[in-house]
Amino acid sequence: MTAEYKIPTDVSSVGPKWPPQESSFNRVKGIYDQGIITSDAVLAEVLGTIQGHIQAMSSHSYGGNPEVDRLSVRVLATNECIQNNIALIGNLGEAVIPLVGTNPDFENASILYLGHNLTTRQSDSSDLNRALLNVTDAATREVSRYSKTIERANTQGFKLEVLDSNSKADQLIQNQMIALYKRFGWTSADVIQILSNEGGIIAVAKDGDKIVSAGIAETVLITFKTGQVLRIAEITEAATDEHYQGKGLYSAVAARLMKELDELSDNDNLLGGKIDLAFGECNGNEPGVLKAVKSLGRTFAYEVSKKLNLPFKGYLPQHVPIAGATRATPYNDLFPAFISRNGIKMFVQS
Repeated sequence: MTAEYKIPTDVSSVGPKWPPQESSFNRVKGIYDQGIITSDAVLAEVLGTIQGHIQAMSSHSYGGNPEVDRLSVRVLATNECIQNNIALIGNLGEAVIPLVGTNPDFENASILYLGHNLTTRQSDSSDLNRALLNVTDAATREVSRYSKTIERANTQGFKLEVLDSNSKADQLIQNQMIALYKRFGWTSADVIQILSNEGGIIAVAKDGDKIVSAGIAETVLITFKTGQVLRIAEITEAATDEHYQGKGLYSAVAARLMKELDELSDNDNLLGGKIDLAFGECNGNEPGVLKAVKSLGRTFAYEVSKKLNLPFKGYLPQHVPIAGATRATPYNDLFPAFISRNGIKMFVQS
């Protein structure tokens, strides 16, 4: 199994809030944290702000950086508002993640990804077509049982655990994690930064005392100006030792992360409450990762667009670079895959 991970210089699953700001990988990023958009007028105002940033990008003068060529913004809007403004959203719409099964405050809302790429940052048609086929194939995969996923790792002699604060600070553990991620070009400082991230939950698979696979759920609390609170976890930065691939360890580690999210939520101990949504933005040209993600109960935003007959792509074009399969462009097309609070509960009890 090829690892699913993102370059460590962009570890935040949220990034800048509002208004959008320049971020890593020559992008403008932002999340609209003023509240859930319920009116056409507010959505039009947000889209107007986005268009202003696109104009600055197009003139190659964004913040004095002529290389900024992608905008990526997320907003929370009611499903009715999105449906009523499909034409207004137009080509800016990239993907939708429904929030049904999360906090009742968001039951009738969705996360709407909005984006724009300049002509200097376009998908390669061959890469994209292959990715679309990979996701379409993965979407047919049945969901595995949590118990079966964990049992497969255990019967092969692997031990799964979540690192506590003492383990993260342990020199031996740190050295093993550094070695695990070294082939991806990560420095020791990168790994130490991730281990010290207070919002990071790290699960590992061990062969004896050796860490052979690891994954991270970065938990983030988004507090909107209107008072609502959204708790999300991005399951990312996963890696498996090349000698241990093909043994189901990616799936087992990710499943253990979801178990931890569920247990913390049961005690209202996930950022002071319960998880609302876990998600990841997956490399479309890694079929093994896509199938594993689907087997863990997650749904692709691409599936949502097809099911609801929405005009949105269902993927994030040329979003960030991810090591793994060979690509023709500097960046990868990523496919958001998500699971709600209720979905996590159902999976970990299976």
